[in-house]
Amino acid sequence: MNNNNNKKFKSLMFYIGIPIAIIILVVSLFSSGTEKGVLYSDVVKQFKEKNVIGYSLNLSSGEMHINLKDGSTMHYVTPS
Repeated sequence: MNNNNNKKFKSLMFYIGIPIAIIILVVSLFSSGTEKGVLYSDVVKQFKEKNVIGYSLNLSSGEMHINLKDGSTMHYVTPS
């Protein structure tokens, strides 16, 4: 009888655990895309103040990744 309860508990945890894991995954994926974007003026300011040590610009997507002297990075998407 006790063994049967363990099997029921394990299968219940499996059927509850999988949807919870999927929900957590979906929420984490969509919440990372809702961060506040960098303004163009912030990008220009970093270049003018000579804080940029490198950058890459994808011309097809308009994505720009900027490496700053302090070790941080900025991400900017040019308007299409």
